[in-house]
Amino acid sequence: MKDDLEHIVETPPTLRQELKQSVRQYPKTWVEYMKTLGPACLISSVGSALGQWASVKMGYDSAAATTLAAYIGGYATGYSSVFGLEYLRHRQKYPRGILSKEFGEFVGTFLAADYVADLTIFSPSFIFANVWLAHHTKIHPATRSLLAWNSAAFLYILGMAALHPGTRRINQSINKGVISLYQRLISHFPSGD
Repeated sequence: MKDDLEHIVETPPTLRQELKQSVRQYPKTWVEYMKTLGPACLISSVGSALGQWASVKMGYDSAAATTLAAYIGGYATGYSSVFGLEYLRHRQKYPRGILSKEFGEFVGTFLAADYVADLTIFSPSFIFANVWLAHHTKIHPATRSLLAWNSAAFLYILGMAALHPGTRRINQSINKGVISLYQRLISHFPSGD
């Protein structure tokens, strides 16, 4: 009987079970993502606005140039904000600092989920909104960037909350594969002892 209980406790849920649980917990997950990513999205929207404003000030005022500048400015401030805020809020989870394995796992999991949500939701939404606003309104470039960035960020957070369980599982699988490959490679080389 004890072995059966240990097996149940040690057996991770299947992807299907995890997705069902994710759907049930989506509202709570979304609120947590808003609390976690909301401040970073606001900070990155300021970076985006500054990037677009600087592009116009330097004379690069085409929709493509301003969108690219906004994108770069937003991402530079966005990633540093997400990782900085995570570390500051949960410093006790990372006792060995930002170069610890635990923090690396957070970064890897976040980037895996971010990559999917960015390509499918954020980038197309931001690019479309920013270019559309550039061609159809006379809004100041910085304000245009704030509107486009925050609209896309809202959709992005909706998507991130839904995609996280699947991307976390994929990331863990990739990590196990890399570790296994590394161990097989190392086992073929003689030790220096």
